[in-house]
Order: sequence, then C-alpha cells, then structure tokens
Amino acid sequence: MTKWKPIAKIGTNGQRIASTYIGGTGGENPDGIYVDSQGRIVVVGESSSTNFPITTATAFQSASGGSWDGVMFVLSSDLTTIE
Repeated sequence: MTKWKPIAKIGTNGQRIASTYIGGTGGENPDGIYVDSQGRIVVVGESSSTNFPITTATAFQSASGGSWDGVMFVLSSDLTTIE
C-alpha cells in the first residue's frame, strides 16, 4: 500500500492553486517547506519508504540506507516537475 502525501499551494483567499502527491510505501515526515523567489517548492524531511520516488543521478545516496533517510526535493512552481 502506498502512502501518498498531498502537497498543495493555496492562494490568499483559500483557493487551491495547484496540488500533487508524493510518497512511498513507508512514512514521510516533512520537516521544512520553503517557497523560493521563483515560486518553486523546496521540501526537506525524512522517509522510511524504500521506494521513495525521487532519486537524481547525482544523489548522495540513491537507495534506502536504513529505517529513516533524509530527503530533499524541489518542485516546480506549478507542482508538475521535480527540479
């Protein structure tokens, strides 16, 4: 069973601007979410999922290393692309 976690951008009047899901079969705990000057979403946290869906070619660690691993990813401002 995959435990997808929602990520959403909400406007000042409460309307949903964009949303997506991210996650794997374990647990994900965001520790910090930041919006940069270009509107991209930067997320840092930890994951216990052995199949967390984001790994880049230059990742420090490209596979699960234990019970919990640190994760960091950047989503485009419209939440459609991992940058």
